[in-house]
Amino acid sequence: MFIRIQFFILLLYAAMARATEVRDSAAVGDSLASERRQQRQYIRREVASQFVSLEDIYMDDDTLESVMKPRLRHRRYATRDEYARQLREEAHRGVYEFKVGRLIIPSMFIAFGSWRFTDNWMVSANEGVRSGMESLRSNNYFHADDYIQYLPAAAHLGIEYFGVPARNNIVERLFITANSWAVMGVLVNATKYSVGSLRPDKSSHNSFPSGHTATAFMGAEMVRIQYGAVAGISSYTVATLTGILRMYNNRHWLNDVIAGAGIGILSARIGNWLLPLERRWFKLDRLNVKHRKIESVAIVPTCNIGQESFATNLSITF
Repeated sequence: MFIRIQFFILLLYAAMARATEVRDSAAVGDSLASERRQQRQYIRREVASQFVSLEDIYMDDDTLESVMKPRLRHRRYATRDEYARQLREEAHRGVYEFKVGRLIIPSMFIAFGSWRFTDNWMVSANEGVRSGMESLRSNNYFHADDYIQYLPAAAHLGIEYFGVPARNNIVERLFITANSWAVMGVLVNATKYSVGSLRPDKSSHNSFPSGHTATAFMGAEMVRIQYGAVAGISSYTVATLTGILRMYNNRHWLNDVIAGAGIGILSARIGNWLLPLERRWFKLDRLNVKHRKIESVAIVPTCNIGQESFATNLSITF
């Protein structure tokens, strides 16, 4: 009898131990699931707060899990911030990675604009466009091109503060703009003063390529890369209008405008390709600049009648 009671107690202990083990395993599983959910929510918040990529913000759970799982399992990153930084870099890699194919379109524009110097067909096309613009213009010049050339670049820096999600924060956008402007300035001015092409109005020998058009198309391409196709179409419309007005005002030939557009697009792409280097050199990731809402905007136009000049000052507080 005593042996039976003892055996029954041992069975009871074994059952209790097994139940405890199952309960602990379930608790561990729940803990891992909870940690996984927290990690997923953290990465999603981190990506959304940076607005680096709409695809990452709306990434479904299965895709996000497949991206996170290998790294979290092998513990390749010491902290979640380090992992989030790597995720942002991967999201940007497609934009900032140099590819030869991305040189094709701007190179075609530049080559077609340079065709004037080797073929008489382009010379006759230039004269035809000039004659058409002259009959359309009569003696009514419209110099809005001197000002709207800067609108796309200004949009690249500022339209995020009007509710349009940007791929980069304001510091990185400033670096991209500075890169692109420097490259464009060197290419345009070096070509202008080495070629010495006469302007249609015979005012100077620095017609080729069009600097106004290059500035406008540089800004339009930066907007397209930063904000997507819809904003890019609007900016490219402004850039195209700038080029048309340069011919309308008898300041440039057709080929000058075409080559300027190619240089502008190329400069914007080079400016974006340089950003990963500057992130490492200047440690931009450590700045952790968030996208902040705009607090006030002040636009102050000024006009100097004596010098026949017009300017606009833009001030943004955030």
